[in-house]
Amino acid sequence: MYYETTCRFPVGTITLASDGTALAGLWLENQKYFGGTLNGEMAQKDDLPIFEKTVNWLERYFFGTESGNRRATPGSRRQTVPSGGLEASLRYSLWRDNHLRRDCQKNGGQT
Repeated sequence: MYYETTCRFPVGTITLASDGTALAGLWLENQKYFGGTLNGEMAQKDDLPIFEKTVNWLERYFFGTESGNRRATPGSRRQTVPSGGLEASLRYSLWRDNHLRRDCQKNGGQT
């Protein structure tokens, strides 16, 4: 059994999934393989500590205080989310989506 919650960020609605302890997945709204990495049912559960920690991390990432963000505070300590190995994938997905949206906006909505 997996649990899910949703949250809004500059890239759109993000769905988080957890096994109850660690982050098990993260998908953008209308993503092609939404939920594709999980085998099992997902139930809505917004109050898991891992979801709170992940949302806090995403807020720092999008709003300028997380390491790796060009607006990060020099010398800030990098925070991580227990993810069972998903952190690098998450960071790349967010980076890629930000760049794709930026390129699309520069080209008048054309990819």
